[in-house]
Amino acid sequence: QRKGPDPLTSAILFENKGGRMGWTSLGRIDDRTTVERPKLDRTLDGLLRELEAALVGEGLYEKEARAMLKTWKDSWFEEGVRIFYMVPRRATDAILPLTLDPKPAELVRVLMGRAELITPEEEERVAKLARRLPDAAAKLELQQRGRFAEPALRRVLALSSDPRLKDRIGALLAGK
Repeated sequence: QRKGPDPLTSAILFENKGGRMGWTSLGRIDDRTTVERPKLDRTLDGLLRELEAALVGEGLYEKEARAMLKTWKDSWFEEGVRIFYMVPRRATDAILPLTLDPKPAELVRVLMGRAELITPEEEERVAKLARRLPDAAAKLELQQRGRFAEPALRRVLALSSDPRLKDRIGALLAGK
């Protein structure tokens, strides 16, 4: 759920599943916006153009926007579902206060956020793997999910009423 007083002026829902990609440009969203997952029939180049346009729309120069996207290209578009969004300026200023002396005639600040989404399918895959713990192969497959494993495991932990599953996930998260 999105929090904050200002609506998001630009957001894009993205999915990469087995190298097939889709994305949907959402435009302005608030805390009541819902959207279907995108069809997996689009290209990364198209998404990069859309993100560049959003960054330019927030005030960046094209070269600045392209440079930002180039730094993210290897990590932001991997397998999974995520939403990219422009953080409202008031929130950006609160998160990253900035004081300049002398004060510039103009100051453009753009912060793009990214939130990973745990799909019901991923939740079920993680739950199945967790049920197999302490099996070494299941543990390895969970570890291969990298930084996405912990939030998915915590979600399964929060939703589960199975004490055995909770114990297995708790032990894994505790590093046992």
